[in-house]
Amino acid sequence: MAFAAGGIIRAADIDDAIKCGVAPVSFTDAASYTQTVTFAKAFAGIPNVHLNVNSGAGSTARWIPRAINLTAGGFTIFLFPTVSGTTGTWNAIPVAWTAIYRP
Repeated sequence: MAFAAGGIIRAADIDDAIKCGVAPVSFTDAASYTQTVTFAKAFAGIPNVHLNVNSGAGSTARWIPRAINLTAGGFTIFLFPTVSGTTGTWNAIPVAWTAIYRP
């Protein structure tokens, strides 16, 4: 897969390079939380993954998402609060992700 100026980009090339989704996250009284995401089709190598909590309601505004344990087949969402020692409860809060692979 290579993208060149003036070249034709096929849909298959995009599918091999970019994937995105939303993971609904639920937990009760947790000081941190992890959830595994598996790609429907693995990348050729390890992609960069970017996360966003798609809600600012209540305590969700005080939590930070990180992508850890990245592989060609998926990653783990790791959530933790900005204030050490606090806990939170989430009910189906959407965490959006975008994975981009560039050889």
